[in-house]
Amino acid sequence: MPNNIIAEHTDNPHEVIFTVDVDLTDGESHIFAEAASAQDNPLARALFLVRGVSEVHIEKRLVRLIKEDGVIWPLVVPPAINIISSKLKKLAGAV
Repeated sequence: MPNNIIAEHTDNPHEVIFTVDVDLTDGESHIFAEAASAQDNPLARALFLVRGVSEVHIEKRLVRLIKEDGVIWPLVVPPAINIISSKLKKLAGAV
C-alpha cells in the first residue's frame, strides 16, 4: 500500500514540511543542524545529500527541511520526496 507524502511550504521561505502517514520516530524529535550530525540516521543522512539542504528535522510523522539561500525548491522537493518514499517503503517492508 503506498504511503502519502504531503509537501507544504511555510511562512519561512527557507523551510518546507513533509507530512507522512506512518511513524518515522518513536515520538521523539530529532534535529540535525549539519550533515555530520546525521551520520547515525539514514533518512537524515540521505536528505543531506540533496543539493541545498542545510538542516533536517525529523518528528513522528513529519520531516522539516531548511534550504540554503540561492537554492530553489524545485531542485530540493522532488529528490526529498523520493528519499522519504524510499524510507516509507522500507518501513512498510519491516512490518
